[in-house]
Amino acid sequence: AVEFVTAVSNLRSANYGIPPQSLFDAKGMAGNIIHAVATTNAIVSGLITLEAIKILHNKMDQTRYTFVMQHPSNGRLLQ
Repeated sequence: AVEFVTAVSNLRSANYGIPPQSLFDAKGMAGNIIHAVATTNAIVSGLITLEAIKILHNKMDQTRYTFVMQHPSNGRLLQ
């Protein structure tokens, strides 16, 4: 599967004048993506759990929206 993804991404990069990636580079990028997805899932599930606890304790007035920022402003990742 990684070979196919690498081949297709190299075809696409050729269309846009981007240098092709080796199979090793593609595996490295895929490895980073997996960690990023796992980290994001952990953050979101933690925030959902906090809000669920508030709802279970009938504290609806204390619930809030939280946004995870890709590029934090004022040094804050969560707003």
